[in-house]
Amino acid sequence: MRIIGKILKALFQIAILALIVYAIYFWVIIPFFFQNKYKVVHMYDPDSYLVIKDGVVSSVQLIGVDAPEYAVIDGKKKHQCYEEEAKKETVAKYFSGNREVIIDSDPAVDKDIHGRKLRYVTLGDGTLLNEALLKDGLARVFISDDQKYAKEEQFKQAEEAAKEANVGLWKDC
Repeated sequence: MRIIGKILKALFQIAILALIVYAIYFWVIIPFFFQNKYKVVHMYDPDSYLVIKDGVVSSVQLIGVDAPEYAVIDGKKKHQCYEEEAKKETVAKYFSGNREVIIDSDPAVDKDIHGRKLRYVTLGDGTLLNEALLKDGLARVFISDDQKYAKEEQFKQAEEAAKEANVGLWKDC
């Protein structure tokens, strides 16, 4: 009987330890590492997205990036140079498979003039989408006089690299 009692006591201790480990994992580890994960549900253009997390849909604008789009220019709606190509390349290169992204803010900027959240978007493989679009020539650097952001110099260098490589809109526009 003593052996069975010791075995039951050991099993009970293991079960309690397993519950503690599970609780730490579920309530500490997972929220810490995965709190900013979203799924892209729609891309308006390479710098504007609809994302969803926990059933809540949000509009996100990439910090520091201005992609070609269908826009009002001189009072008329016009397609900007390289708009369609930039959309197609962005989808093919960055969103043909997994659409999960990590979204991070910058302490200096929060929203644009249209009320969209300004964010850095990191793909599942660790690629910072904001910077990648600039390096690929799929967008230009966007700088606002009243909003400075942490990665501004890094983004300017990425744009310069695209210009020097004569890729994307720098080749065709």
